[in-house]
Amino acid sequence: MDYFVKEIDSKDARRIVSRYHYSGKVVPNSKLHLGIFKNVGYGDELVGCLSYGTSINSEKTTLKISDSLKMMELNRMVMTDHEPRNAESKALSMCNKWLKQNTDVEWLLSFSDGKEDNVGYIYQANNWKYLGYIISDSFYELDDNEFLHNISIWHKYKINTF
Repeated sequence: MDYFVKEIDSKDARRIVSRYHYSGKVVPNSKLHLGIFKNVGYGDELVGCLSYGTSINSEKTTLKISDSLKMMELNRMVMTDHEPRNAESKALSMCNKWLKQNTDVEWLLSFSDGKEDNVGYIYQANNWKYLGYIISDSFYELDDNEFLHNISIWHKYKINTF
């Protein structure tokens, strides 16, 4: 896997995240998008993306974990379907190195989706600290078996569930 990392614009990040992330959704507060590229002989092909932004609860969440506010939340990580097994781990490692060399970020936070039986194996394989889980009361199952976060319900139906 001969990958390399470079910053991409939000338009390219939205395109690949919308297509390859299981949720099909981008995170609007993502500020930094790192593209995972490989040289395919006729040029460089974008095969993945890691998007970072501020934590949703900002300082409230951050200060529960660390005294340092020099952090970013990894909001989305995707690789195209044709990339080999463990490509995500390689991409995550490369982006961590890129962040150390190009930013003043001291630590990263990411959440895994327990609704998808995801407990962050990729992060743990890259030596991230597993801090546990919470049972969220922020998701609602609608009549059509769709699960939505209370913020999504507000945006879609203008119903306040907070």
